[in-house]
Amino acid sequence: MKITKSLVQVLHAPADERLVDVQPLSGGMRAFVTVKMMTDEGIEGIGLTFAPALGLSPLAPALKSAVDALCGLAEAQDPMEIEAVMQGLREKTGGSGPGGILTLAMAAVDMALWDIKGKALDQSVCSLLGGYRKRVPTYASGALMRPMNLEQLAEIGPALVEKGFKQMKSQMGAEDTPAKEVLRMRTLREAVGDDIDIMCDINQLWNVNQGRGIQPVLAGRRCGPRRLPGSGPSGRLPKHPHCGGGVRLWDKPVPAAYREPVDRHRDDRPVAGGRHHRVA
Repeated sequence: MKITKSLVQVLHAPADERLVDVQPLSGGMRAFVTVKMMTDEGIEGIGLTFAPALGLSPLAPALKSAVDALCGLAEAQDPMEIEAVMQGLREKTGGSGPGGILTLAMAAVDMALWDIKGKALDQSVCSLLGGYRKRVPTYASGALMRPMNLEQLAEIGPALVEKGFKQMKSQMGAEDTPAKEVLRMRTLREAVGDDIDIMCDINQLWNVNQGRGIQPVLAGRRCGPRRLPGSGPSGRLPKHPHCGGGVRLWDKPVPAAYREPVDRHRDDRPVAGGRHHRVA
């Protein structure tokens, strides 16, 4: 099987996808870059990527151009040999990466290749990757946004719990004092109870001092155990009334260049470095 050509497009879609009815509408659109990769055997693979931004990213056209270029380099290759194709692309474009737009563009190509292989073998991608389990837990993302006030957090959090979510992510990074940041998470924790995992997405808006000062308080490092004994990776974190209480994961707390000084002061909760950075 050989890759013959690809169709790359920019797709504009509504930014709002409410998880619960009480979640306010923000309006606006988002720009996604899609790729349909075609083969000489008639099997097509679909890939998707996007440049994270509030609204239509000004980098979407540049991202589309990058995906177009990568797809052109992949033509005449065997899509079943995914690692060989991707390594060839990395070798040909290494001077432009590895992070940023190049990695975002590579993601769409990689996704399309796996889609082709799964269709050719009549297997799901999760089966091709080892088939560890049939079902995976999900968490609520995009419902607890930065512009929302405390009253909205206190209303939306329980609505997500009622819908069945056991984990949820809340944005942070807009408040002008650490105390206000802590109050947001304390409000959410008190609204959803002790048995819900809370993750915080800061989107690289904290500086180093804020990251070092706020993370320990919200995680409860100074007010009790970090994880319930024997709970394992999916264990619940306890509530600590005099702190933020049981934050499970930090998502992009500071710009990637400043991760090291924050890492030295954080506890054992995982820190996600972002879509085009490593995860610690």
